[in-house]
Amino acid sequence: MKALVLAAIASSSLTGPSKPPVPGTYWGQKYPLSLSKYKVVDSEHPDIQSWEASIGGADAYVLAVFTPTSRKLWKVSFVYGEPESFDDHVSTYQRYRQSLIKKYGEPSSSFDFFSSPYEKGDGYEDTALKSGKYTLTDYWLNFTETVVSIKLLKSGYTRIDYENLKLSEVDKAERDKIREDSI
Repeated sequence: MKALVLAAIASSSLTGPSKPPVPGTYWGQKYPLSLSKYKVVDSEHPDIQSWEASIGGADAYVLAVFTPTSRKLWKVSFVYGEPESFDDHVSTYQRYRQSLIKKYGEPSSSFDFFSSPYEKGDGYEDTALKSGKYTLTDYWLNFTETVVSIKLLKSGYTRIDYENLKLSEVDKAERDKIREDSI
């Protein structure tokens, strides 16, 4: 199991992080990005650029998500970890969550629950996670420009997202227009 240490997180204010948490980038930057210190990973999705990186001593995937038409950067995700058991998954998540709390304060919304037929302590927690029947996520919605979130994925990876709210709306509008034009 690889050591996991959370990277330094972008500076914040009441607006949230004013820039994506990747040095040398800015919200709305045009595709493609050139991040020479990261190893490029091929993406199957035309609106996503991805890299492998060692950030703060932890192996991570860095994902830059662009609007489909104007090709502007609107979301950055960091995906960490390959823990081996349910307890490892949750422990890794909690470590990253605590780092975010230290930086941004308590989350605005938190969700931690099992869906039927699974329950905490039933011995099937790992199965619940892998089948999408366990939810563990936190959101920091108290910023005016950026949403920060952390989520434990079905794969056991922990993903931290930074989304620019204005450009998220641009992304939605462009995707809606593409769907509308295809009808």
